[in-house]
Amino acid sequence: MRRRMTHPTHYEIQRRNRADTGWLVFLIPLLLIAGLVLFAGGYMSGRLDGLLDDSEVTVEEIPPEPTVTRTEIREWRPSIALQYYKDNDATPQFLAKNVGWLTMQYGMEDLRQQVTDNGYQASVLQYMLTFQIRGPGPYKNENDDCENDYTPIPDNPMWTDDFCELVHSHESWFLHNGDGERIYNKEENWDGTDVYEYYMNPASQGYRDFWVSQMKRQQDASWQGFSLDNVPVSLDYLKTRGDNQDGKVKEFDDAEEFRQAVVGLIDTMRANFPGQPIWGNMIKSGYSSNEWDDYLDHLDGFHEENFATGWTNTSPPSAKEWDGMLTRVEKALRRGKSVALFSQGEQNDTQAFNFSLASYLLIATDDDRASFRYTHTDDYKELWWYPEYETNLGLPKGSRSRQGKLWVRDFQCARVTVDPEARTGTIQLRPCEL
Repeated sequence: MRRRMTHPTHYEIQRRNRADTGWLVFLIPLLLIAGLVLFAGGYMSGRLDGLLDDSEVTVEEIPPEPTVTRTEIREWRPSIALQYYKDNDATPQFLAKNVGWLTMQYGMEDLRQQVTDNGYQASVLQYMLTFQIRGPGPYKNENDDCENDYTPIPDNPMWTDDFCELVHSHESWFLHNGDGERIYNKEENWDGTDVYEYYMNPASQGYRDFWVSQMKRQQDASWQGFSLDNVPVSLDYLKTRGDNQDGKVKEFDDAEEFRQAVVGLIDTMRANFPGQPIWGNMIKSGYSSNEWDDYLDHLDGFHEENFATGWTNTSPPSAKEWDGMLTRVEKALRRGKSVALFSQGEQNDTQAFNFSLASYLLIATDDDRASFRYTHTDDYKELWWYPEYETNLGLPKGSRSRQGKLWVRDFQCARVTVDPEARTGTIQLRPCEL
C-alpha cells in the first residue's frame, strides 16, 4: 500500500476566560486523576486510547516445532524485503547480494534483468493492485461522459490509456456505495498529476477477465509472479475508503462473502498464469491468528506492512495482539508459504527497530521464506540499512518459547529475546555452538 499515512492530529483544548475561576481548584485535580486512570488503563492494555481492548482477539495454540539437531554450524542472516521504486538508489549488485524478497513494477524489466544477471536467485515479483484501477473522473456511473484525460501508471490493471473504451460502460465491474455511485478516491500520481482510483467488484467475472487480459498484454515483459497489493481481510476496508463512501458497499453484505469473491479473483489469476507465484499484501487483518485462513490455500506468500508494530499513527498492538500476528505468520510458514514482513517506525528509533527485528527473528526460517524490512510508510522509496542485517546469527535451533512474559529463541550464534509488553527486543551474540 503506497499511500502516505497522516499522523494523528494534535488537538488543542482552549479554555474560556471566566471572571470567577475558583471552582477550577476543585475540578482540575479530579480531571487529572481521571485522566491518569484512563491513561494507565490504556497503557497497561497496550491501547493508548483506553477504549479498545483485545478481548476479541483469537490466538490459537500452535505446538512448538522440535528442537533441530544440527550437524554443522552455518552462517545465517536476516532476509531483507524491498518494494522497489524508480527513485530508489540501490544498485543491481546491492539488490542481488542483500535483498531476499523483491517486487518491481511493469517497465522495470531492464533493472530486473540486471539484478538477475548479478546472481539474484528468487523470483522478482510484479507489483499490481488487486481490485483497484486508476482512471479519469470522477464518474459516478456509465452515464457520465468519459474522457481519457489521465496519466496511466503501471501499478494497476488500467495501466493503459483506454479507460473509457475498456471499462467505463461495464457498470457491474465496479463497486458502489449506498447511493449506487462508484466508490473512488482522488489520488496523486508520483509525477504530481491527479488520477481517480476506482474500487472494482472481485465477484464480477467481467472484471476478472479484464484483469487477466490486461496482464496478458504485458506478456513480452516475462514477469515471474505477482505481488498483489490490498488483498482485504475485512469489508471495513471498503466501508471506510473512498471520497464518496457512506459506510455501505452495495454488492456485499459481509466480510466472508467479500473474501470469497477475492479468492475467486485470485483463482482466476492462477488458472491463467500457472506456475507463477502469487503473493498478497494483506490489509485490515486485525490481530487474530486466523485472519488469513481463507487465503492459505490460494496464495503462495503473504505480505504484511505493520508487522509487530502496528501503524505509526495508531495505538500499538497489545502483547496478545502481537502474539496473534506472529502466530498467523507461523501458521503460514508451516503450510509451506512465504512471508514478507514490514515493521513501521522512525528511522532512528533504536528501540522500535530492535523490537521489530527481534520479533521477526522469533519466527524466521532458515530457508529464507520469511523476509523483513524496518521502514516507514512515508519513506518506502528509501531502503534503510542497519548493521544488524549483516550480523551472522547462525541457524535457528527451534521455535520461539515463552519464559514468563518474555519470548525467546536460540540460534547457533545468538539468543533473541522479546518483551511484547515493554516493546523491547534484544539480540545477544555468543560463541557459535551446534
